[in-house]
Amino acid sequence: MSSKLLLTVWNGASNWCRSLVLPGHRTGLFAQRLNAIIEKKFRLFANNSNNSKKITKGEKTIRDVLAKKFPQASLLTVEDISGGCGAMYEIHLTSEEFRGKRTVMQHRLVQEAIKEQIQEMHGVRIFTNVP
Repeated sequence: MSSKLLLTVWNGASNWCRSLVLPGHRTGLFAQRLNAIIEKKFRLFANNSNNSKKITKGEKTIRDVLAKKFPQASLLTVEDISGGCGAMYEIHLTSEEFRGKRTVMQHRLVQEAIKEQIQEMHGVRIFTNVP
């Protein structure tokens, strides 16, 4: 069964968004992972530009805690997706420490590391990967 894969590209500097439909990709995990990887790369590129927003205190705190807990992390991004008020965060973490662990266990490890910070927020989105 084939479907279309929607790719959204966002440029944080000028706040424009483009969507591209790539036909012929199979539905399921491959398409979801490919879309997530592409979105993450563009978001990282936009966030690393000179025009990117300033890191909030909450983002720095969570990033420091996770960097200490997961020293082998090859990718660690924390973004306040609530507009800067600290109510909702999105975390992307790629680490060798996740190898051989199911996604649920990977997320539990992250949640356990930031359990104090979670109590002060409305929600958190966690995305984990193995390099």
